[in-house]
Amino acid sequence: MPAPPRDITDAIRLEGFELGSANIKRGEPILLLLYWRGLARIENDFVVSVSLIARAGSVVARYEKQPRRGDAPTSMWSPGELVVDAIQLPVPDSAAPGVYRLEIGLLDISNVQMQIELINVIE
Repeated sequence: MPAPPRDITDAIRLEGFELGSANIKRGEPILLLLYWRGLARIENDFVVSVSLIARAGSVVARYEKQPRRGDAPTSMWSPGELVVDAIQLPVPDSAAPGVYRLEIGLLDISNVQMQIELINVIE
């Protein structure tokens, strides 16, 4: 069942996401599509943060970049615009088999504060 849309800030909604594959393998990237929508004019630029978290809580892999690898800063989004952000999160060869969480959030560049955390379990 897909996750319902989430308003991350008053001006940004995560409409949904897609995983390229439910079978994650060591040494291969996780392919992820994030569907963002600008709800109103956005003053600040945000960085998309995606982390792969082991059951014990350690960060196994992390991705932090502006949407579309910097080609779509949030301050340039128009209200109502849908922005599709394709992300490749490398999974290290050293990752142990098991259950992991995928955390998706936005970081405000101006004050480096996490705005939201969305958790999805990956086996």
